[in-house]
Amino acid sequence: MTQEQFDAEAARYEPPRKVQGKPLTDAQWSTMKQTASTIRRRRGRPVKPIEDHVARVLVSMPRDLLAAIDAAATSEDVSRAAIIAKGMRLLLNQ
Repeated sequence: MTQEQFDAEAARYEPPRKVQGKPLTDAQWSTMKQTASTIRRRRGRPVKPIEDHVARVLVSMPRDLLAAIDAAATSEDVSRAAIIAKGMRLLLNQ
């Protein structure tokens, strides 16, 4: 089989490479980009405001203090992190 015969046979199984239609106008491109960016933005979790972002912190403290924090958190029905954050805010505001 010659190279020409091979190319002719292979061309039968390849999809056509020619794209049919007209190129998009500038207005059509901008509409398409705007729509695509809107669709991409709507997926997933909503973006939190910057003031709601948090950082993880590793803090060492005596076990008895941690037990007292846990007891206070349980009695106020909040998390341990909320009790510690509240205490830090009180300390920094004075």
